[in-house]
Amino acid sequence: MDTKKENETVEEAKVNPAKASIEYDDFMKMDIRTGTILEAEKVPKTKKLIRLKIDTGIDQRTVVSGIAEYYNAEDIIGKKVSVSLIFPPENCVASNRRA
Repeated sequence: MDTKKENETVEEAKVNPAKASIEYDDFMKMDIRTGTILEAEKVPKTKKLIRLKIDTGIDQRTVVSGIAEYYNAEDIIGKKVSVSLIFPPENCVASNRRA
């Protein structure tokens, strides 16, 4: 395997970014925390939604996520997740979300 040739090929490939770049100041406005899932339950009458209670170390938040097709609620309790806290609280059919 010729790694040098492979690297040159990758460098030559032009890939369009999925999204526009942001400035550093915009990135610094984000509040991303790591939290631990304390509670998780499937939202009744939905196929995709799980209601999560997440401890960020500063506070506890309820978040509704569309991951029920991929994860069982019981299996993700105690797992670490990243939470973006830049969005204002919204009322949702499934829960009063605060993240």
